[in-house]
Amino acid sequence: MNGDDIVQLYTFQVGAQLFAVRLSDVKEVKAHDETLGITPVFHAAPQVEGYLNLRGELSLALDLCRMLGLEPVPGAARDLILFNERVGPSFGVLVDRAGEIVNAAQDSIEEWREARSGDARFVAAVCKNGDTLIPILAPERFLAAME
Repeated sequence: MNGDDIVQLYTFQVGAQLFAVRLSDVKEVKAHDETLGITPVFHAAPQVEGYLNLRGELSLALDLCRMLGLEPVPGAARDLILFNERVGPSFGVLVDRAGEIVNAAQDSIEEWREARSGDARFVAAVCKNGDTLIPILAPERFLAAME
């Protein structure tokens, strides 16, 4: 397996489910023990947690658990995954637990073409990692769902 056959994914937990995004879409991960200073946006959709000022740049923080219609992990300290500008304007998602980088073989990933509505509209592909199937989310679809 050469480097062209590897796709790097960043995993995280939302509710009881493991998800991933392509590592190339991730700009930064802020752990729950860091002060995020998220300011609520009144009259915003329930999925909008608020805005945060990160080194002088305003970023929108979305609650991925609410977006996916999942039950949050009770007492979970939430982590923030910020996406790079290629994905869209400065924004990130709150997840129940940030995970790790997974090197997946390209042939272990199958594009998801089934559902384009409901919560499945965020799924771009599925990765088979051992006995685990990991939905790979398309973060560029998160903001589109807010419109």
